[in-house]
Amino acid sequence: MNLKDLFNKYDIDQWGICPFNNIKNNLIKCRAITKLPENSKSIIVCLFPYLLPEYTERNLSRYACVKDYHIIALNILSDICNALINNFPENKFVCFTDNSPIPEVKAAAYANLGVIGRHGLLINKQYGSWVFIGEIVTDLYIPAEQINLQYCINCGQCQEYCPGNAIGNHFDKSCCVSFITQKKGELNNIETKKIINSGLIWGCDKCQEICPMNKNIKIKPYPLFLNNPQFLYYPDINYNDDISDRAFNWRGKNILKRNFDIINK
Repeated sequence: MNLKDLFNKYDIDQWGICPFNNIKNNLIKCRAITKLPENSKSIIVCLFPYLLPEYTERNLSRYACVKDYHIIALNILSDICNALINNFPENKFVCFTDNSPIPEVKAAAYANLGVIGRHGLLINKQYGSWVFIGEIVTDLYIPAEQINLQYCINCGQCQEYCPGNAIGNHFDKSCCVSFITQKKGELNNIETKKIINSGLIWGCDKCQEICPMNKNIKIKPYPLFLNNPQFLYYPDINYNDDISDRAFNWRGKNILKRNFDIINK
């Protein structure tokens, strides 16, 4: 079976193979870890670009402007798994995205899909850091390039411009504005000011916007983010909008309404 033809069929032009051994000691402890095939050997890593041109009226981080990407990515990866199972019936293929035991950025870097930035995100040559990552784990051995992890140019601009001062020698999630917009309960004055200054009720894009490795990249979002009427691009959300099919629905409306009130006082 020609994997390139299979991924071309699903409009995935950025994919690669990460040997499971490269990340087996760095697995994320979550419920999904029980789904991993026994004797996993290979990870097929895929990228789903999502960047669209800037909208002046936007109160969401760019990744949150498309409807729930988990639905699109998992549907596509499930179809690919079924095709692989038909060709390799004696092997197992399990797909993940986001809620995954696989350290996705590291696996993508080992799959030669990009470098790891100081902000902890993957930076792809074609699409920059504006990508979702999905993967298929299998007990089928698939030959892969043996590469060392590569890192960004380390210019420090993401650290300098981070509004939460979250980027240093180690990433401090508790200071990240994106994390704060997702935090439950009441926020302190410092956290509230960070949301006001960001202008966003969900997420933060500052470290990606300032990154020089994100300049002159392709603006070519995955087709289903545009062509399927169920998955449209909504850069601005209002107080009482339905969020049932959005990526941030898992947090519930109360968090969004709290942030909306903070910004619109």
